[in-house]
Amino acid sequence: LGPVFVEFPIDVLYPFYLVESELGIKPNAKALTDKIANLYLSTYIRGTFAGAFDKQLVSPIPPQIPYASNILIQKCAKLIQNAQHPVCLLGSQCTLPPTSTRDVVEALESMNIPCFLGGMTRGLLGRNSSIQFRHCRKDALKEADVVLLIG
Repeated sequence: LGPVFVEFPIDVLYPFYLVESELGIKPNAKALTDKIANLYLSTYIRGTFAGAFDKQLVSPIPPQIPYASNILIQKCAKLIQNAQHPVCLLGSQCTLPPTSTRDVVEALESMNIPCFLGGMTRGLLGRNSSIQFRHCRKDALKEADVVLLIG
């Protein structure tokens, strides 16, 4: 495949004291140019490491999972029931927890709606599924009166 270049910021690779010692700051600078260089280098390194030693909150952020209301679910169910040409498009996210893939397959099969699989959902319905369609997705979407985007 070839070489890979990975770049890490200096404040991730090395501790402050080591970087500061390698900068070349002249401790007893007398010349104006040396004093300016020292000021620039020390300002730069302190800016690079700014806030690096502050205590940070590192606990994970709790996920916020949105749930549909019962009224909204009933409206969607009615749309699906009344549809003449519904179509399901399944994406990779429907294979992730908390819902098991078995539950997803059972729900799809119970609705008996034509499905087009993409990403990680390929193979989800098995080889001989009566609801899985592999071709003419564009035409099916043109004819569809309801499209379910799942995952």
